[in-house]
Amino acid sequence: MEPATSGASLAGRRPLKLDVGRLEDLQLMQSEADERNLRELTEASALHRYEATLLFGQLTVYLAMLGALFNAFFRNPPLAAPDQIVLSLIGIGVTLAFAVINHRGAQHLLATIKRAEELCAELGMQIYGRRVPPATVFTGLNAVRFLYVLGLVCWLGLLVRAML
Repeated sequence: MEPATSGASLAGRRPLKLDVGRLEDLQLMQSEADERNLRELTEASALHRYEATLLFGQLTVYLAMLGALFNAFFRNPPLAAPDQIVLSLIGIGVTLAFAVINHRGAQHLLATIKRAEELCAELGMQIYGRRVPPATVFTGLNAVRFLYVLGLVCWLGLLVRAML
């Protein structure tokens, strides 16, 4: 902040002129920025739907593979112990692979949602601002994580059983 000066030193300054053309340019730039943000929000919303569908599809494939492996493991007549060990190791590998894929997909999904929330705030929209408040532990992503942990525990138990 400048110290107070006498009126004589202020006399040499030019008065502030409002340039209407520059003001219109600024409004046009703001309009273009809003349009870009709106396009990005549309893309983020589509990406949100895609990633949520992809996570659900991956879970469906995992559960189908889990069912097929359990069916092979518990078939009649029972498998020999070495075959049970191999199936248990395959089950553990499949579970870990799908758990990692799900974790990374969930991170992308959450990042997309966060960006969409930021864009909505910039545009003054309420689409993502009016979402259901986040739960503490009971979320869809935690439920899926629980399924992967449960699958891993089952396969580890079957592995120990086959080794005994």
